[in-house]
Parts: sequence; structure tokens; C-alpha cells
Amino acid sequence: MERPNLSPLDLKLFHSFERGFFCRLVARLGQNQDMMMAVVALWLWFESIGHHDFIRHVAACSNEVVLAFVEEAEACIDRLIGVPPDPNRGEELPLTNSLIAEPMMLRFFEYHRMVAVNGVRYFLQTVCRVIFDDTLIERVPQDEDHRENRRVLESGLHIGPHGEGTSKQEAILGAAASVGALPAAPPPAMTVRADLKGGPVAVAMPPLAPPRSMLNPLAKPWSPATDPSPEDQRSMFITFSRGHPISREDIVEFFTG
Repeated sequence: MERPNLSPLDLKLFHSFERGFFCRLVARLGQNQDMMMAVVALWLWFESIGHHDFIRHVAACSNEVVLAFVEEAEACIDRLIGVPPDPNRGEELPLTNSLIAEPMMLRFFEYHRMVAVNGVRYFLQTVCRVIFDDTLIERVPQDEDHRENRRVLESGLHIGPHGEGTSKQEAILGAAASVGALPAAPPPAMTVRADLKGGPVAVAMPPLAPPRSMLNPLAKPWSPATDPSPEDQRSMFITFSRGHPISREDIVEFFTG
């Protein structure tokens, strides 16, 4: 499914929750903003392959637990870009696995490197580098009378910190190039499955529901009736506008004549 062609401001508004959580990670928890772009890109990719509302579940946790999620995400990214494994760290991702349907381990990012790196690259380039780049918003105070600038001010978006150092981001892009980067298009609807050992397994690709659906997820699925009523129990209502009574013979002739 193609994503709508949103302007940078509209994309920021659409991802206002992610922006607020990003500011929490950087301003309140002291995390490197460029690394957090890559972390959020990873989590957005998780959501795109079927693990819905992953970021909202992480954001609902305490700061201590959020930082533990970040540590696991950074370990995933390191494995994705080929950083040698830390011998003192195991393969387990207990917190991440608590929010996804199928458990995965760090080996998953070696066996499914092409799929994962291209998915993370897509969200890093087309989403995170847009919604977390506040160049547009930083220009607002220069001309508050401009129509677009008034729209920014009314949106409630605020200026966030912007630092330097994008080594992990560039490593992701470089990894995508090394495995054969796909065009910058949304990752396909899919469910990536891994066994407990992180080994290669089949990748199923069922269609996913549109993101951020307003439908009630607890509602009973609608299905049309599969058993038609017997013919002798069916009725048909017919109206004629000729201005006078219609006989039975007229109706028969209408259908058979």
C-alpha cells in the first residue's frame, strides 16, 4: 500500500505521538538523538510487519523500562549493520518479544538482514529524518504572519534539539546498499516469523489492515449470509407508477413478455 504523499508538516502532525516520545527519549532520558532516529525507525518497521502499536506500548512504560527497550533496539541495529556481537550479551530480546506475536532473537537480524535493513532504511529516510528534523519549525518565528507558519504555530509542535553524529544511520544506509537496497517504497505487508533460535523460517505475507484504523478491533467480524433462504420463503416488492391498479396478468406479462 502506498503511503499518502504528505507534506513535511502533515507528516509531523500525523506522527505527533512519535515526536513527543522522541523528545522524551532525547530531552528527558538523555539519549543520542541520531541513534534514537534509528531506534524509532526499527520500531516503525516492527509495526509495519504486523506488530501494531509497538511504540505506544513502549511509551506507556516507565523510564527505566523504556531505556531497557532502547538497549534491545540498539543491539538489534548493531547486529543489523554488522557490529561484532558482544560476548557478554546473550541473544535474547525479552522485552521486545513481550510486544510481538512471534518471538525473535538477535540472530533474526542476520538471517533476515536484507528484509530488515531495507525496511528500517525506508522508515529512517522517509519518516524519521522528516518528522524529527525541525528545520521547518525553527524558521517559524522569523515570519509568524505567513499562512504556513501560522499553521505550524497552531499545531503545537515545538522546537526539539538537533545534534550531529549520524554514524549508525549512515551504517544502516550502507548496510542497505551492501545487501542490495530496494527502491524507497513502503515495505510490503508481511509477517516475519522466527523460531526461538532465530533460525531462517518461512516468511508469510498476508494482507495487513490499514495502519491507525479507527475501526473497533474488538468488534465481531462481519460476514455475509452463506445459506440463502428457500425460494418459497422469499419476497419481492414491485412498484409501478401508471396511476391505476395493476392486475396479476400485467405483472406476469411484464416479466415474461
